[in-house]
Order: sequence, then structure tokens, then C-alpha cells
Amino acid sequence: MISFPIFTRTIPSPMKKIEQQFVQGSAGKTVSVSTDATPRWKQTPGLVQASSEELEASAAARVEFDQGRVEDARRLLVPHTESARIPATLVTLGRICIAEAQLDEAAQWLARAEKHFPEDPQVWKACAVLFRLLQRPEDELSYRRKLVFLVPRPSAAALLAFVQAFAKVHAGPVDPPLGELQFVSRKLEELPTAHAATAPMRQEIAQHLYQFKALQSYARRHLEAVQPCPSGSRDVSAAWLSMLQWCSRSDIPCRRAVELGKPGRRPLLAKLARVAVMPTLGWIPLLDEEKVILDGFGTRRPLLDHELAGSPFLLNRAGRRTELRMPRELPLIDTPALLVGGAPDYDGFLLDSLGALAIAETLEASAELPLVVNGDLTPQQNELLTMLGKPEASRIQVKPEQPVRFAELWVPSKAVSAGGWVDPLLPRWCRQRLAPALSRDAPPSRICFLGGSLKGCQIANETLLVELLTSWGYEIIRMDSLGLSEQIRRIVTAGYIVSAAGSGLAAMIFAPPGAKIVALADQVTMRSVTDRRFDSLATACEHELSWLECAPSGRSAMTLPFEATITVDLAQLISTLRRQHIDS
Repeated sequence: MISFPIFTRTIPSPMKKIEQQFVQGSAGKTVSVSTDATPRWKQTPGLVQASSEELEASAAARVEFDQGRVEDARRLLVPHTESARIPATLVTLGRICIAEAQLDEAAQWLARAEKHFPEDPQVWKACAVLFRLLQRPEDELSYRRKLVFLVPRPSAAALLAFVQAFAKVHAGPVDPPLGELQFVSRKLEELPTAHAATAPMRQEIAQHLYQFKALQSYARRHLEAVQPCPSGSRDVSAAWLSMLQWCSRSDIPCRRAVELGKPGRRPLLAKLARVAVMPTLGWIPLLDEEKVILDGFGTRRPLLDHELAGSPFLLNRAGRRTELRMPRELPLIDTPALLVGGAPDYDGFLLDSLGALAIAETLEASAELPLVVNGDLTPQQNELLTMLGKPEASRIQVKPEQPVRFAELWVPSKAVSAGGWVDPLLPRWCRQRLAPALSRDAPPSRICFLGGSLKGCQIANETLLVELLTSWGYEIIRMDSLGLSEQIRRIVTAGYIVSAAGSGLAAMIFAPPGAKIVALADQVTMRSVTDRRFDSLATACEHELSWLECAPSGRSAMTLPFEATITVDLAQLISTLRRQHIDS
């Protein structure tokens, strides 16, 4: 039986440091939190003798907050900020500050809440959220641990949050002690599997368990419980290998450019036999008969089944082993073809699909090979392929939900690596093939990309931004409503570009070398992994890229990268533009 020292010792409280800094504006008294101590609110009954007005206001504020009306929630609690006597009031005030990205003020409220209510689970949960946003994973884990081990029946959400925090703290190459995760696994098995909300959480927990070799059997058991394999499908346990390694091992015909790219990332074109491709797996070539997946194609991590319903990608262990689910029978295409693929978003198609074409043409792939592309191409993507001399008749369109097997498939490597590095071959090829006749002798123009419906940060004060940039001589380009050929015609002479972070920013690939670019983004987006692709793309294009941090609007502080609504500090933008030597 596994024992947990957490039950028998005092749990250190990370909020003590915050309390010392913030409570009443001076160093506060150190508060110790012990699992076997009498709760402080029981020792001090006056703290819970709240007025009926506060109880009603606290309940109403929580409802307003949960429905996204942050300002209304704060307004309800303003009369009780000085005399708050119940944990719900203090916690809601902390959550409001977190939603408004006022983390220092949130720390004050939560330090006060923990001082008076150290045994309250809702206080622990709010503190865990705060430390996650402060990027202090060890402190977050200490609160997640309480919510799992000190609560009699922890929810699936609490178990998942603990496992996520545990994975962040123990992300190194050495396997940590796994007793706590085994305990979580047993707790998870006690939860009802039929509950609709529990299944995706259990799948995600299984994914985290799968990272550790000793826990892979636990992960498979959880996956089978929530998603048994249908009769028409089969599960495949496969290994990841680089295409170069696979070609060298199997004597597969391939071509490689030794003078391009970085060592280890030289462009490669391989001729594969009996290979399956799945759009929902990111078009990564799969040799399921050999139980091999060709690594190096995932410029973006393929989404797992609990993230994208119907994905064949079930579990993945740090790129070494993976669990897949695929149909028992796949349609076979005998015609030799060239794999181009196709992402639904604007930047994915420009960088991934054009990169494949650039490498294939550079390594002299046959121009007669039909292109294997997404069956749901957007009008702009269709226009782009037509501009490159690849009309619809020369394509094999694969539906996203239908994997296909090819008897012979030419597969180029990627111009953008999984780590974000971009081969300079890609922007050079794009300029030569898509804008060869456009004059580059014209004076540098000034343009602003507005993504519209494209994925990316939305601008709350867009009207003011447009007025400012227009007065500085910028032309506004709305990327979602303008044809690609017209976009290229305007961008090819751009010397100065302003754009919100998002898919449309990839259009810098058509700008002449030396362009000065300002990307507008919130802090979450700037810290994300994805934005490195844009930094690398700017380097490959020989551009100068500057990031301007913008304040999130409303609850955007809690959104994912590239999904926030931001407010641009116009004075700061003007200062940035002046540093780029632009005269108004």
C-alpha cells in the first residue's frame, strides 16, 4: 500500500510570502497551514457571522462572474470589501482581479482569504489558479495536492488539474516518484465513467500517465474504459522515427539537398510505399504495417482525441511511442502522388503546404505528380495553388475524416521544424514563384494587416488604431476579405508592417527583405510556443520583427494564445514606430 507523507506533516503555504508582502500594505504575520489544525474560522466565529446583505451579494456576484459580467460582480461586492466575513466574498474578489489581469490585487484578496480560512477548498482552488498564472508551478502543485488528497471525493477536474501541475513540475528526463499518480489513477477509477464531462478529463489524465513508462498500462486501462475500440477499427502502437533514419534503414529512394538548410535539417524528398496519411493527424506519414510514424512532419503537435473528437491520435509519449486508432480497411490509391497536405488556417497553409511544394520543386520532383491536398481547401488556398500552376484537375483531395493509403507517395520534408525553425528556402521560393514580375524598386510602402475572421488576437480599439495608422500613411488590408493575388501585390513592396498576432502575420513571407514589422499581442500569446515560428519566419525573411505587448480586454487574460481581445496602447505604438525611423 502506498503511503503519503502529506497526510502526516504540515503543508507549507506559498501564500505566506504573498501575505507578508500585501496584507494591509505591510509585512503581515506568518500564517502556518496544518492539515491537522483546527480551522481558523472555527477558532474565530466572528469571521463567519456575515450579514445577510453580504451573503446575498456574494452569491449574486458569483453568478454574475460565472456569466462573464465581471464589472457587475465587482460592483456588488464593493460595499463589503472592507468587512468581508465569508470566504466566498474574498475568493470572488480574487477571481475578479485574476480575470482583469490584476494579479497583485488578486494576491492580496487570496492572502487574506487563506489567513482566515486556511482549510477552505475554494480558497485552495483560487490560490492554485493564481500561481498558475504567476508561472510558479511548485506553488500551484502544493494547492492542487490539497484539493486531491485532503478532499474525501475529489472531482475529475481536480484530479486533472493536479496531474497537469505535477507534469509541469516534473518535466525533466528523470521519472519522478509515481506513488501520487498511482493514487490519482485509483481515485479516477472510482468516478462514474458514463458522465459526459468525466470522459475527456479521464482521457487527458491518461495522456499524462502515458508519459511515464511504468504507468502506460494505467493509461491504456483508462482509455479503454471511456473509449473502447469499435469493431471496424484497430489500435496501433507505433514508434516515431525520423524520415532520414527510416530511409537509411530501409534503402528507400530519396533525394537530399546538402547545400541548403541547417545540418540535420537538410531538405529531403523520399519515395514511400504503402503509406497512409490522415489529415486529422497533421498529414504525418504512417507506415502502420511496420508500426512506424515518420517524425519531423509535425510543425504543430497533432491534436489528441480528447482535444479533437475523432482524432486517431490517442496517446503520445514524448514523441517516442504513440497509440493510434484507425479503420481496419483503408482505400488504396495506386497513382503516384506528391504529399502537400493542407492546414485549414491561413498561416498553416502558407508555411506547411507551400514549404512542401518549395522543397519538392527544389529537389526536382516530377511536375506531373498530382498533389495530395485537403478536400476542404478555402477559396484563398485554391487561388494560391492555381497561381502555382496546380489546378483542381491535378490534385487528389483527401477528406479530413477519411485516411487514405497510397501505393507510392513522394513525401517532402518540412520547411518549418517542430521547434519553429524556418528554412530561408521558403521565403525565397515564395517571392520567386508568386511575385516574380512585381517591381521591387518602388519606395517602401506601409501596411497594416487586420485578420478579421482569421485566427488571431482581436483589437478592442480597432477604430482608433486604424485612424492613427491611416494618419501615418498606412494602408489597411483585411486579410479575410481580400484575394491572395491582391494581397501579394500590395505586400511585395511593404517596408513597414503592423499586424495583430495571428494567422495573417504569416503574410510577411511576401514582403521584401528588410521590412520592419510590429506585432501586437497580449502577454499570454507572446509567451506561447507558437509565436517562435513568427520570430523564426522573420529571421528567414530577413525582416526586423518587434513585439508590442497589449493589455487584454475583459476576461481575455484567461484565454489561450492568439484568442485574446487586446487594447493597443497607441502612445506606445507611436514610440515603437518612431524607433523604426519612421517620420510621421
